[in-house]
Amino acid sequence: MELGKIAENADESSAESSDNKIFPYVDETLNDMQAAHFISAAYDGYESCASNYFYEASCKIKLEDNEASFVLGDPFGEQGKLVLIEVRDFYSDEYARLVVKQFENGQERDDLCSEEISFDKSSDNQYEICVTAFPEVEGITGSLLGISVNNENIGDFEVEKFPLGTVGTYKRRGTKPVYFDDFEVLDLYAEPSKVIFKEDFEGNFVNELVEYSYENEATSAFSPYHIDIDDSEEGKRLSVKAGFVLSPAKAKPAPSFRRTFVTEDKEIENAYLCLTALGSVDAYLNKQKVTDNFFDPGKMSFTDHLNFVVYDVTSFVEKDNELQFDLFHGFFDRGVGYPETGGGWDGLLGVKGVLSIKYKDGTKQIIATDDSFEVCVDTRYRFNDIYNGEVIDDRFNADNSKYTSVLVDSVSEKYLKVPLTLKKNPGIQIAETLDCVDVSEPIPGTFVYDFGKDFSGTISIKKEALFAAGAKEGSVCTFRYGEILNSENLINSDDVPGTVFVENLLSADATDYYIPGGAFEYSEEDISFSHTYHGFRYVQITGLEKAIDKEAIKGLFISSAIKETGSFTCSNEIINQFYDNSKNSMRSNMMDVPTDCAQRDERLGWCGDAQMTSLFGMYQYDSKLFYENYVKEMVAMQTEEGMYMDAIPVRYTFGGHNCWGDAPVIIAWNLYLQYGDKEILEDNFDSFARWIDYLKNTSEDYYRDGGGYGDHLSAQGTPGSLSDTAWCAHSSRLVAKMAQILGRDDDYSRLNEIAEAFRAKWQETFIKSDASVETGILTDESETAYALGIDFGLFEENYERMAIDRLKLLTEYGLYMFYPGYSGMDSYLPALSKGGYGEDAIKVLSNTEPGGIAYPLTMGLTTNPEELGAFKNTDDDGNEFDNGGYVVRGSLDHAAYSAVCSYLFTGILGIKPDEEKPGYQHFFIEPTVQGLEYASGSFCSKYGEIAVFWNATDKVITCTVPKGSTCTLVLPDGSITELPEGQHEAYWN
Repeated sequence: MELGKIAENADESSAESSDNKIFPYVDETLNDMQAAHFISAAYDGYESCASNYFYEASCKIKLEDNEASFVLGDPFGEQGKLVLIEVRDFYSDEYARLVVKQFENGQERDDLCSEEISFDKSSDNQYEICVTAFPEVEGITGSLLGISVNNENIGDFEVEKFPLGTVGTYKRRGTKPVYFDDFEVLDLYAEPSKVIFKEDFEGNFVNELVEYSYENEATSAFSPYHIDIDDSEEGKRLSVKAGFVLSPAKAKPAPSFRRTFVTEDKEIENAYLCLTALGSVDAYLNKQKVTDNFFDPGKMSFTDHLNFVVYDVTSFVEKDNELQFDLFHGFFDRGVGYPETGGGWDGLLGVKGVLSIKYKDGTKQIIATDDSFEVCVDTRYRFNDIYNGEVIDDRFNADNSKYTSVLVDSVSEKYLKVPLTLKKNPGIQIAETLDCVDVSEPIPGTFVYDFGKDFSGTISIKKEALFAAGAKEGSVCTFRYGEILNSENLINSDDVPGTVFVENLLSADATDYYIPGGAFEYSEEDISFSHTYHGFRYVQITGLEKAIDKEAIKGLFISSAIKETGSFTCSNEIINQFYDNSKNSMRSNMMDVPTDCAQRDERLGWCGDAQMTSLFGMYQYDSKLFYENYVKEMVAMQTEEGMYMDAIPVRYTFGGHNCWGDAPVIIAWNLYLQYGDKEILEDNFDSFARWIDYLKNTSEDYYRDGGGYGDHLSAQGTPGSLSDTAWCAHSSRLVAKMAQILGRDDDYSRLNEIAEAFRAKWQETFIKSDASVETGILTDESETAYALGIDFGLFEENYERMAIDRLKLLTEYGLYMFYPGYSGMDSYLPALSKGGYGEDAIKVLSNTEPGGIAYPLTMGLTTNPEELGAFKNTDDDGNEFDNGGYVVRGSLDHAAYSAVCSYLFTGILGIKPDEEKPGYQHFFIEPTVQGLEYASGSFCSKYGEIAVFWNATDKVITCTVPKGSTCTLVLPDGSITELPEGQHEAYWN
């Protein structure tokens, strides 16, 4: 068996290039899974700090027009129970406010939050918070916190009772830094009271909160974790930009489950391992890892269904066997990076599965997860988090004495009831292994490694290289990740030049730690942080005496295992580089579901980004199963009212906004046209129709202003109502077409009427009564406004020509900058080309001036940023910074602008499906040849490769029509030729 192949990982209707097979035993496997139970691990962290209930804790916070929290937590740190004492300093010049909040497992608990209390604002913006915890107070079941600020008694607050095991800070993302100083915790049980935690950032620190084993390596009370120290005129202090900064706690190491068994004395026909999890699982059979996939069973709507994966492990089975599962957080309770949006799914981690061994005599042996397994919670994987990183400590080893009984079906009851569904989309695997191209030492002992391009993934290091560079047992090696480096001209630089820039990561810590020692010290195993991932080009390593040889460290680019089937090149190298950058951004953000970005505290399945980029994704990759899975997740989370979420999968409800909520309809329609499979329409039509009814019901006489994101990140202002109403008309039209295709005549009539009503309202509201090319056709003009009207067919024929001409004028007046945002991004260039203005489209595509879509190429980016103005050389008033200064903001690896590359296939190459014969049974080739000398490209349809090459100088085009397909070739001079399968060459006048 080839490692990493999920046995059920594909569908025969995918492109012919796919080498996957359908898993043949779905019903049989589901039947076997009835014998399985969720098994989980219990953690006992409170005993080690049982005396830490009665204490006084204090710190100083320096903030202005901002908010930040002093955090007191239990021994499990960020994964445990936390109390946040939050100061809000932005209300007025006279008063500030304090609110006490409780978090658990990284999520805010609404049921335990207090009301805000006002108090006098500090004249110097410094707040000294003092908290006294009383564990035994008559009449309350929890603890009572007496809180004062600047010696003013604020009040008493009842919170859930827990022993103090960690101290630190929290700050909401997106605001300027806050400074903390003079942390101190006194044990009030002791007589006299005893300091058990102290940190003044001047070299004086104590941490006796929990038994922790890094004291010999500690440089602060927060060791071994990286913290940012601000060396101000007032002295050294902790600088916090976003997220949690907590002192070390016991945390919850990844549990390892095991069971031994003996096979029967018979010849084995096959053996399959079937697994699902609340979390992610690494599975081993006889010490061999059964897959190279990351984060299986993946990202899903855990409360609606649980995907299960199946591995063929026939070749792994022996007479005497050991089955092992290591359980990590994955996309479960670490599913969202910042708590204000709501956390991931809640509850205990668990794994559920069966090893099914089928003998040639027809009998089976079932090894199911139940109380026959045992578990160790003291493993080398001390911490793991998608956003914050991983801690691997090789001084810990799961030896036999540490195994105890498992918890059986102790997960939340809701997860015991949801159905199991086969995971059909490809797993996440290594797409590319990158060599390090350069290593530098910007400050002594800090080594920065450059992998040459921005990507999503992790690193792998030869262990012997770590030891050769000075790593030793108990020492801490720290790995920080970033997309660019700090420089002297970077105005918002967060460290010295040459170090990694991390401000744009927001609250994502994106830091890994490795501690050598024990049984693993001399093993040949490479070190890889494979239970987290980062978006980065650079990794910064500290804790070594000298640099690791760059040949010993690799970048592992991970992504959904989708085969690349498209290609494109042309005579314009700027466009070629934009295409390469777009591929990198797509790959970085195909992570079981389409995500927006790969690096910061978000990485969400934003539906607007997904629908925009889906057509390019289907031309460039064999992505049918990938997008079908995403539609499944979106439909699963639809509300009773018909609303679709704006991002999926998430555990909380927010959505209903056009362009984002329209994603299931758009992606399903693209799937139907590209792959010709009606099943996606049949399975989801009723859901799509409910969305159209939701749009109708939430509009005002077919005028809709959903209060959503509009033309998000546009450089112009397009009214949200213009965009929303246009999208309503477009989605309604597509679902009406689906009804027609499926033979649902009554539904077609009703939905077509709705589509016409939205279209009529758009025309009535936004088209001028005195429209002309010179004065404008629309009441509110922008490239997006015209592009939507043209691309969605909202204009009558006589207005459409004028609208296209007006769009060309706006493009010229705008100096070929790229103004559309998310709503109109992938409609803009097709709308220009529709009127014969392909040369203008090429000028837009290749514009490297600030504001141009290719401008980020001039800044050395290898991916597409979130905003074209990610590198800004002016202040908010438009004044240029001195000496070439610039500001960097936002994600530098965002999927959205990759959407424009669908035009390379549909416009420049001119390859378009036929709605009447979808899936490229018949298709069109109608290239746009203005503005380029030549273009060449291909993609793999289910019938085979479709290829196009044209040369504008020689006025020649060659194309390939695959077997079983036919093509209509429309040449630039307007002549039309019908082509059968085979290779063809044609000339135009």
